[in-house]
Amino acid sequence: MEVLIPDVAQAAEHGTIAPVPPADIGSHGTILLVEDNLINQMVAVDTLASLGYEVDIAGNGLEALDLAAAKPYQAILMDCQMPRMDGYTATTELRHHEGTNQHTPIIAMTAAALAEDRQRCYAAGMDDYLAKPIDPDQLQAALDRWSTDADTPTTSAPRTSGMIRPDSVEGCT
Repeated sequence: MEVLIPDVAQAAEHGTIAPVPPADIGSHGTILLVEDNLINQMVAVDTLASLGYEVDIAGNGLEALDLAAAKPYQAILMDCQMPRMDGYTATTELRHHEGTNQHTPIIAMTAAALAEDRQRCYAAGMDDYLAKPIDPDQLQAALDRWSTDADTPTTSAPRTSGMIRPDSVEGCT
């Protein structure tokens, strides 16, 4: 079995891209991708698969609430602007339903790149922030920061809502 997104299947047949080896898929756990744009979904799934993650997809915040209630995830990658329920509201709802010993990392993936946008993500309860287009190395670094053992979701304490972590802001260490 090879994992290919539809738009790149033909390129793989011609040898211009390498398919993801099946043994690597899922070795790091399952990520919930909350994204309404089909192209962004395909790119993110391909990137996450190449990093060794399985991916479940929610097309909006309401679907994310249902999926997150059904099973634990290593992390949730959350778009902010979506129909039916945006990522800010979905994150706030997810945080309200978490138990005291459970904290699923939520990483914003958004085209909104201003400092105010970043602050709004943190205020909603997101743990980290990535601006689109997503760089695979930055995505891997964010997942490494927040993920633990692939067999269990993160159970670390949530960060203080509204605080900006210096290591997540470009130019700060």
